[in-house]
Amino acid sequence: MDFFENVKTAVSGAAQTVAKKSGELYEASKTQYAIFELNAEIKKLYAEIGRLTYQTISEEADLADEVKMKCDIITAKLAKINALKSNAEDTVLKCPICGRPADIEDRYCPSCGGNMSVEVETDGEE
Repeated sequence: MDFFENVKTAVSGAAQTVAKKSGELYEASKTQYAIFELNAEIKKLYAEIGRLTYQTISEEADLADEVKMKCDIITAKLAKINALKSNAEDTVLKCPICGRPADIEDRYCPSCGGNMSVEVETDGEE
């Protein structure tokens, strides 16, 4: 019976690790998509600023307030991107052996060669 208990424990641990890694991948993907969308919105705002600048020059219109408003929106979106990137850095996948960052696709740590699918419990010792 001990053998089956060990197998059950190993399978349970592996399933928990897979669930955790899947959650990390989902959150990282969600953050990357949010950053992508914000960058697309900023690109549109830049185009609108260019159009407004052209109108200002060609039609001698005073559209400075509209340009300023769009610049303020860009500044806010850039701040949000920086916040998302900062949070993403906090949730970077790290090697369970050496703690260095690794890509989600890595099966083995590029730094130490440790198995990325293994959960390691440490009690303060390396």
